Amino acid sequence: MNGFLEKQLERQIALVSLLSMDVSDINDLVQELKVTDKTIMTDIDNFNTTCFPAYIEMNQYKEITLKIPGNLNLDDIFVQILNNSIYIEILKHIFISEPSLADISAKLFLSKTSVRRIITKINAYFSKERADIQILLEEKLEIVGDELYIRKLFSGMFKEIYREKDLPYFENIYKMVKRCLKTQEKKNVSSSKIIYTVYYIYTSIIRIGNRHYIPEEELADRPEIVHSILNTIQNDTVFCTLMNQNYKFVINQKNVANILSPHLSLLFTNQEEKDEYALKKIELFLKHFYFLTKIDEAVDKEKILHFADFISFYKELTVFKVSYADIFYNKIVKSKSKIWEAYQSALIISNLSYVKKNELLHKELLLELIVSSSELLHLVEPKLEEKSILLLSSQEVGLSILYKNLILNKYPFFKTIDIYEKDVFTLDYSFINKYDLILTDVNLNFSRLSSTILKISKVPTQAFWTNFETFLYSS
Repeated sequence: MNGFLEKQLERQIALVSLLSMDVSDINDLVQELKVTDKTIMTDIDNFNTTCFPAYIEMNQYKEITLKIPGNLNLDDIFVQILNNSIYIEILKHIFISEPSLADISAKLFLSKTSVRRIITKINAYFSKERADIQILLEEKLEIVGDELYIRKLFSGMFKEIYREKDLPYFENIYKMVKRCLKTQEKKNVSSSKIIYTVYYIYTSIIRIGNRHYIPEEELADRPEIVHSILNTIQNDTVFCTLMNQNYKFVINQKNVANILSPHLSLLFTNQEEKDEYALKKIELFLKHFYFLTKIDEAVDKEKILHFADFISFYKELTVFKVSYADIFYNKIVKSKSKIWEAYQSALIISNLSYVKKNELLHKELLLELIVSSSELLHLVEPKLEEKSILLLSSQEVGLSILYKNLILNKYPFFKTIDIYEKDVFTLDYSFINKYDLILTDVNLNFSRLSSTILKISKVPTQAFWTNFETFLYSS
């Protein structure tokens, strides 16, 4: 969604994504974000004011770090940033209530000129992206265009700005979907799919209540499912009343059918109904990808169906998303290019090139491949292995004990951290080389060493811990 929000908020999202992986130098951020260091400092100040208790810190060496307290995660931060956007606020009000220009100006304490200017910018973005969607600046403000695209866009937007507990009537819709799935004897639908579906249904209820319909030819032709779902919903009079009173949504066959767009109908599709040709393409894609990455991963029917469902369902729901995949994706492109190249090749060989046209799905699918394979995950994030450590110091023994205790406090799984007790001026290199890492303040003979050396100071520095971490994850 680059170019959709206010520029400062887009930079804040980029900052959080970049800093969530590592400490960064301000000069690197200047180059990455293509702005001045003064602009970055202004963005950081604004972020620290609006997103507290999360904050961004810069030390005396101009190293910048993102600090997130334990009771927050990246989702919480992104939600806060998005909810600071007046563009999002305007879109939300227009989508739900279709107000007049005067009404929305009064509601948001903005001048009519400001609202009109923002709407013009949003329309320019849609035009640039060649999206069939537009906000009409007429007697009432309304959103028109490709109705299915509009619902996908706003279901994605609502999912990004509302956590589940904050979405109006989330629990009511969630329970209704669960009842409908139970009626259809669908027991194995994942919670994440149901949650996505709730957001889509919520946006559909609002749009249908405002008399915006998907053309019949674009709907799933499943009259038996529509009839079954209609009966289930009508049995819940509280739900029917809530939707009617709050969103003018009347429970009838036409309206229920208009919610059941093609991707939503996948929730109610039996696995044996899947397109065999499509499944063959997924199978070829997975086998080729694992072959090129030299991963010993079984490609069974269950895995093929999982990725077929993932692509079919989520490609329809990634129109608006602050993607976590960007964080992992950048790391893979920079440090694990062979995985990225294998992924591209597998998409082409299996004739799934259409995935590349959906930028967010393109990244999300790669992330799904990685998290579904422990071997592949270890390639990206190497497994921490047990290693032996020897502390060798010419100082009082207390220094070695200090380092040993501090290391064990941070990494209690270490079994072998020994202190060298022989004469440090007549070193036994055959003994020393039995250890993986030597922590020392002594000048050693490198030609006689096969172990890794890490020099220590009288107190552990941040540089020491950084180098120590690097050693732990080295093969």
